Amino acid sequence: MNSRQRWTYLLGLVTICGSAPAFSQGASYCGDLKNHFGPFDYRNASRESVDIVEKHHFTPQVEQLLRGQSGYLGGDLSYTLGVFPNHVRALMSMANLGKREKTSKPSYSRFTVDCWFDRAMRFAPDDPSVRVAYGVVLLRDGKKKQALEQLEKAASFGGASPNVYYNLGLVYFDLGEYDKSLAAAREAYRLGFDLPGLKNKLVKTGKWKEPAGAESAPTKVEKSPSAEPKTKVKSTKLQSSPTSQ
Repeated sequence: MNSRQRWTYLLGLVTICGSAPAFSQGASYCGDLKNHFGPFDYRNASRESVDIVEKHHFTPQVEQLLRGQSGYLGGDLSYTLGVFPNHVRALMSMANLGKREKTSKPSYSRFTVDCWFDRAMRFAPDDPSVRVAYGVVLLRDGKKKQALEQLEKAASFGGASPNVYYNLGLVYFDLGEYDKSLAAAREAYRLGFDLPGLKNKLVKTGKWKEPAGAESAPTKVEKSPSAEPKTKVKSTKLQSSPTSQ
């Protein structure tokens, strides 16, 4: 093969790779989902499998990024996400570790933060809590349009939690889409969301309007997305969520 033929061949490969579906790119770049244990859907995982992993790799100290349990933090979180790709609290801990280290790929992590979310969405494409968590991370990083895409997808599944609408309202507000922000805020508060941050933003800009017949104070409900197994593992709120406003 001469030099010209070699360049033609390489350009052909670039064209083929560039036109590949996003799913194939994710599977190639972020690895396949095969694992020596699992993978299991965290929403309906057995108590036994959850205990095995969380007692040895996702302890409270690991979740709070205080210290590793079996080794390094990135290694323990990687093990947890290898077994439970849609373990939302572990995803958030990995994202927080990356933010703390100011890197896209935390120390001793097998993949980048974006890859862990890619893997979670490939494994459980119908899990809205993964989309919400990713939206929260993207919004925190200033990627508003990408955050909006994830949160709108989460809301499209139906039966979305008030947390979805609250964060969606925050993104709409930041993008200057106040009518959509108001609608999302009303839905969040109708469903019982109790943090006033979004409402306060809308009030200050003169965009808030009380719905007809609405009560002034919403009823408190659990705000974090439902990411726990059906075996009633203790719930923990997402860390570094914009809902702290």
